Amino acid sequence: MKALLVLLLLGGAGYGGYWFLTRADSEAVATYKAYAKAMATRDFEKAKSLAVGEPADKADQIARAFAILKTGWSADSVRYSVESEDTSGDKVEIVGIESGFYSSDVGSGGHAARTRQKVTVEKQGDAWKVTRFEEEQIGGR
Repeated sequence: MKALLVLLLLGGAGYGGYWFLTRADSEAVATYKAYAKAMATRDFEKAKSLAVGEPADKADQIARAFAILKTGWSADSVRYSVESEDTSGDKVEIVGIESGFYSSDVGSGGHAARTRQKVTVEKQGDAWKVTRFEEEQIGGR
C-alpha cells in the first residue's frame, strides 16, 4: 500500500512537472501578450514595433490622442489568459482575456475590467507581428 502511494505521488509530480514545462507560450502568443500589455501600459512605441497595419495605426492614434489631451488611462496590473489558439501555417488566430485594474491620470479612481481580445498574429520575415486586434469588454465598467 505504501509503495502504491509513493508511486502515485511520483506519477502525479512527474505529470505536474511535464505540464508546467510544456505550457510555455508559443512565439505568436508571446507576441500577442507583449502587444496587449504595451497598449495597456501606454508603451505605444513598443506596441507599434510588434504590429503592422491597423493594430500599429491604432497604437499611433491613441498615442497622439494622449499627447493632445495630456491625460488618459493606464493599467496598474494586468494579466492574460488564452482561450484558444488556432494555427494555420504562419498565421495564428488567438482569443484571449485581458484582466486588469486601470487608473486615470486625472485622479478619478480606478476600475477593474475584463476584455476579450480576438487577435491575428502572422510571421513576417523572422518576427511575429500582430495584424488584427479586436476587443470586447466582458466585465467591469
